[in-house]
Amino acid sequence: MKLFVSDLDGTLLNDEQEISHKSIYTINRLIEEGLNFTIATARSYDSAWRIIKPLNLKLPLILHNGVFIYDVGTRKKVVSNLMEISQAEEIFKILNQNNLSP
Repeated sequence: MKLFVSDLDGTLLNDEQEISHKSIYTINRLIEEGLNFTIATARSYDSAWRIIKPLNLKLPLILHNGVFIYDVGTRKKVVSNLMEISQAEEIFKILNQNNLSP
């Protein structure tokens, strides 16, 4: 199975921060023809969804730089890649020791 994953910002979006009508048409046609296509973005679900609504996506979305995987059919998280609190505390400790800001 071949998979095509696109970012939004700086890749699929035009200067108006939208997907062009031509791109929407082309992507939807390719999905209908069997292209496995999805989006990977640093954006949240709400921010991404308002942009990608016109796409007939079938595959899960990769959001927050891979922290969450969302099922487009149910509009629910199916995977959460969360850090343990102890890991975050260690990172903050190291940052503070080196006068760095997260």
